[in-house]
Amino acid sequence: MQTEVDYDGSDFKNGTLVIHYDNAATVYVNGNVIWKANSGAWNDNYDGFEVTQALKKALKKGKNVVSVHCHQDTGGQFIDLALILGR
Repeated sequence: MQTEVDYDGSDFKNGTLVIHYDNAATVYVNGNVIWKANSGAWNDNYDGFEVTQALKKALKKGKNVVSVHCHQDTGGQFIDLALILGR
């Protein structure tokens, strides 16, 4: 899945990924991996992960593409995420 987001280019101090995922999740910004779940990992709720340096390298002023890949081995499948920038 992917979506486009607009970024005003302003500096930020902290970048956090908040994600609820089910198996083999990888999050990309403009084709760059900013976070990858441990092999076979999943969670039952929303967890936060620090991704500041990866976001600083991947984000550009204007339109950005945020993509996520999630692979399900067994049971149901779920993916939801948010990127939060702290200034």
